[in-house]
Amino acid sequence: GAPGPAGAGPLKLQVRDLSDEERQDLKVEKGGVLVTQVDKGPAGKAGIREGDVVLLLNNTKIKDAAQFAKLVDKLPTDKSIPVLIQRRGSPIFLALKIEEDKP
Repeated sequence: GAPGPAGAGPLKLQVRDLSDEERQDLKVEKGGVLVTQVDKGPAGKAGIREGDVVLLLNNTKIKDAAQFAKLVDKLPTDKSIPVLIQRRGSPIFLALKIEEDKP
């Protein structure tokens, strides 16, 4: 099918920008992306769930979905990548690993 707002990509994760309303509800002042779908893959294994807000990926602050997608493309494989999410107002650090596709 056609890719979603920011596609699933290697993380098997779809994200989008937050609306002003969501920012108020989720207490995210600026930046970050809202997780709208998690398929089986690195993001799901790391514990990221739908409704989480990704604030930091590999020590880089997330500005918006477009920048997030670019960052994801550059992530190293077979390395532990730190991710900071916010869930129900609480920040949580997770570690993410993209397995290298073995031929």
